[in-house]
Amino acid sequence: MKKGKSKKAAEVVGESTEGDTSEPSPSFSRSKKRNKISAYEQAKRVYERIQQQKAQEKTARQVEREKRQAMLDKYLRSKKEMNKALRKCNKKGQPNLGAQMEVLLKKIEKNVEKG
Repeated sequence: MKKGKSKKAAEVVGESTEGDTSEPSPSFSRSKKRNKISAYEQAKRVYERIQQQKAQEKTARQVEREKRQAMLDKYLRSKKEMNKALRKCNKKGQPNLGAQMEVLLKKIEKNVEKG
């Protein structure tokens, strides 16, 4: 008989602890732990943020470098065309004045477009 009473007593005790609302639920304590960040996680996030900033700066430098290179290529190409036109000669070896006039005309048109 004692064994039967102890089982009933255990059931009654189990019910009273389940219905008790004075203790916080396990999900509530877990949410507090999730909000609190450990030092390792905080350091990891700072490191990742710094790495992301470095990557953005690197891509910005790369874009700037490519833009500068494109402008330099354009300048060298136009300079080469000008020199080629200025070096043109006729059959006797004299400079071709028509080609020089075209070069000057291109320069004037370019300045008019800018201004």
